[in-house]
Amino acid sequence: MKTTPRRIRQWTSCISLMGLFCTLGCTESASPLDELDERYLEIMVDLAVADRDSSRNVRNSEARRRKTAGEKARVNFFHDKRVQKTIEEGRQAEAGTPDRIKADAYWQHLIVAQYWTEEEKAMETRLLGRLEEAASVEATWTSSDGISQIALDRSWSAVTRDADKLSEAEREDLLHQFLQHKMGLVNADLQALIELRNDVAQRAGFDNYWKLSLAGQGLTPEDVHEVVNELTMVVSPVHDVINQRIHQAAEEAGLAVTFSNTPTLRRMAGLDASRDTANAHFDTDLAEERVITAFQDMGIDTTGWQVYSGPRRYVRAGVYGFPVRPPDHVAIVMSQDRRWSIWQYEAMAHEAGHAVWWRSLDKESAASPVFWEPPAPWFEGFAQFFERMVYEPAFTARYVPELPEEEREKLSNWRRSTFAESITDGIVSTLVEERLYEDPNNLEAVCRFAAETRERLTSSPKPPVTEDGMVYDG
Repeated sequence: MKTTPRRIRQWTSCISLMGLFCTLGCTESASPLDELDERYLEIMVDLAVADRDSSRNVRNSEARRRKTAGEKARVNFFHDKRVQKTIEEGRQAEAGTPDRIKADAYWQHLIVAQYWTEEEKAMETRLLGRLEEAASVEATWTSSDGISQIALDRSWSAVTRDADKLSEAEREDLLHQFLQHKMGLVNADLQALIELRNDVAQRAGFDNYWKLSLAGQGLTPEDVHEVVNELTMVVSPVHDVINQRIHQAAEEAGLAVTFSNTPTLRRMAGLDASRDTANAHFDTDLAEERVITAFQDMGIDTTGWQVYSGPRRYVRAGVYGFPVRPPDHVAIVMSQDRRWSIWQYEAMAHEAGHAVWWRSLDKESAASPVFWEPPAPWFEGFAQFFERMVYEPAFTARYVPELPEEEREKLSNWRRSTFAESITDGIVSTLVEERLYEDPNNLEAVCRFAAETRERLTSSPKPPVTEDGMVYDG
């Protein structure tokens, strides 16, 4: 991927801040921006703690009240005319100086926060809470004879692993109930959230919240589209090869290449065999211990890391990192629903990568929340560097000794050969998010756009449609 001078400047400006503070800031009187840091630090620490606690239990109403209070405090902070004046005066400093770098960073937070009201932030928190609770609802498909039961709270690929022996009629019924469960999240709460955020963005002078959010990260839609176009050229040839193998498997098995059959055909083609085999050897109950031990063996200090895991029936689905009070205290929250899965290891390693960043902040940067994160779009890439570690033979040999030696290299090769599919998921998610904020009143069209985008990138079969006309995109 091409690295533009703009992105280089974003990165070098951030990582050079430490040196600038040491050479200039240590000998000069405190800047007015440092006084902002003192106030903003406590606000962001309280907000991170509340966010951590509400992620640990999405039904924790007390934590959500604290999160709402934290969001209101952040809004009020940036509504303060003295804060706005201090930021604006700091932006008049010479380019490259500590005050100018910090003021520009504050400005990116300011342009997103200053147009919210307390009531709107409270409403946003309520809507997000309801969506998170909806995502935690469990559902199970049961066959008509009551013999077979299959959990629906997974991807279609994972669901079909338990469905290969079902009849055609049973698989159709399974797909129908799976779609109804999954598409339940595309609801009025989601629409209300988007409309609320768009109202804020339009007051700020932006067409929609997607564009405002990018501006808050120092990016433009053109920056995003440039990256998407570059990555599309990378992943397209990989999907051509994958499709050839799927169609070959379909011809040999006498199956049609449909959405419903694709996971089965992938297994027949051996596309996911290495990961499926490996999953049976990755004990999720040991993921935290093993990943943290690996980081410690690399000389990385994990003191102050807080790790929480639990089932998604109450833990926020996925994995999340929180800078509770960096560099001394960071938190990781992740859902855990399966006893055997490599996902728990890669999720832990991913957020541990974020923890490494926060743990490495120098004193001056840690005191200013506007410097807590790597500049976009590098934040997730920094964590991906550590995530890929769990697939390497050296890691599995030392920390997952249960995985047979002959499977270690196969697992590493599987990740390299299929990582393009993860990139494709990111491309689709990005473009769909843009479309959702552009047209929140037509969720059917947004869902159709998502499916068409994936089909264009991957030549995948047409996805199914729910009873109310919503096209499903996996």
